[in-house]
Amino acid sequence: MVKFPDKFLCVGMNSPGTPDGGVTSQVILYNKSSDLKKARGKILFFSGRVDSIKNGLLKNDIKGVISDFHYKGKEKNDTIYWENRWHVKKEETSFFCIKISMKDGAALRILLEKGVKVKVKAFIRARNYSGKIPAVSGLIPGKNPKEEVIILGHVYDVGAHDNASGAGIMIEIARTIQKLIKTGKLSQPRRSIRFLFPHEMYGTLDWVARKRDKSRKLIAGLNLDMVGGKNNSIKLRASDEIPSFTNELIVELLKQSSHIRKGLIVSNGVLDDEMFLKDPLIGCSTPTLSFGRVDHCYHSDADTMDKLDYNFVKNAGVVSAVYLYFIASAGIKEALWLAELVFSCWNNSIVKYMKEKNSSSKINFLIERGTENLNSISALVEGPERAFFNKKIAGYICCLEKYKKALSGKEKPVRGEKLVPVRSKCSLIPAMDSISGKEKTDFENKFKEYFPWSNYLSPMWFLTDGKRTIRQIHYFLKNNYGTSDLKRLVEIYKFLKRTKYIKFR
Repeated sequence: MVKFPDKFLCVGMNSPGTPDGGVTSQVILYNKSSDLKKARGKILFFSGRVDSIKNGLLKNDIKGVISDFHYKGKEKNDTIYWENRWHVKKEETSFFCIKISMKDGAALRILLEKGVKVKVKAFIRARNYSGKIPAVSGLIPGKNPKEEVIILGHVYDVGAHDNASGAGIMIEIARTIQKLIKTGKLSQPRRSIRFLFPHEMYGTLDWVARKRDKSRKLIAGLNLDMVGGKNNSIKLRASDEIPSFTNELIVELLKQSSHIRKGLIVSNGVLDDEMFLKDPLIGCSTPTLSFGRVDHCYHSDADTMDKLDYNFVKNAGVVSAVYLYFIASAGIKEALWLAELVFSCWNNSIVKYMKEKNSSSKINFLIERGTENLNSISALVEGPERAFFNKKIAGYICCLEKYKKALSGKEKPVRGEKLVPVRSKCSLIPAMDSISGKEKTDFENKFKEYFPWSNYLSPMWFLTDGKRTIRQIHYFLKNNYGTSDLKRLVEIYKFLKRTKYIKFR
């Protein structure tokens, strides 16, 4: 007999409690979907993500699930992975979920595969209830209180890398900048610098919704999420949905750091604390910075201080502090330097794509994006200097325009492509939290290549700004993310209209 209470266990997200006397039942091994019927009224042992078979668990009245799933873990891994992707409504949740290590899971699997009848008694005391999770915010005031630069680092995760590293660096950045200002080594910045410690994405959404007066002041941001791992990997998730100079600036600062210039990966992505800030309806371009990877420890009790690299943590702090103070203090001099940097980046990209004989649609898209990013810098310049600056960037834009070609190879017309979708909900599309289980299942089945947490649905949702047609949104997705099917996109929008997420104008 194994007494799991003697071991460290984790209860799955949204798992209900068991009856007062607990639940005693036989364990059934899951290998294929037909095993769900065998497990009716029993406990299922499953090695995948629990949310991937949620509908089958509900349909077959499974009493509970034991899961040894681990993100990129190995069979001998003795750590417990906690899963935060189980998005179900509390009224739908009828089965409990217990997480065990892969090591214990391997032992349990051997018994079940040998045909040994295994019974488990589970006792869980848990409930769903209304509560509050505070978001801590601090400010280094600037000369102009109407503009702010923001840095985020989510808290309430339990790991040292994810995300004590990000939150800890933010505290040190705030202390250092404030000390340098007080001692006169740095001047008070033109714009304020805000430090926000939210409960990841939903905490950021709540802060934006409740603090509209503050979120309207934001002109740029940076998100620190896991910045201390012990390997030479630096990931920057770019902020692409709104025009901004932020991507070019943070990449340049990373390249200038001799300790971290190698291993930099720049990718498109929208899923993190910052995602609601770079929604065009908010308009704060906020790249996400991650240093190092500790996949085998991710979301588990193995994410401890010994997994952190001091130099990575330090360099992440230095780069982030320079980024924040540069934008907060920027005037005409810094804007001119930024314009040269942004122009150089986009000019080089266009030349590269032209040599690779890419489509004229892609090249035109790059010209448009480069022009928009150059124009975004003018927000840093005030008064009579702005006219001088605009004249300067007009020359850069003229140079980009020289590459322009007529669009060719247009796709066949699709009925509905000229419709303009308008959002009627402020929600996170991939989670589809506010629609019924059947509608959500229909959506998952019909558009499974885009579901659930994809770099397709969220950009699509952000680009739904009430101004763009479906074809224009498709044009952005295809050229920025490399994939989009116009016909499928129209179908997705029609589904969202039926579920009242959008309306057409």
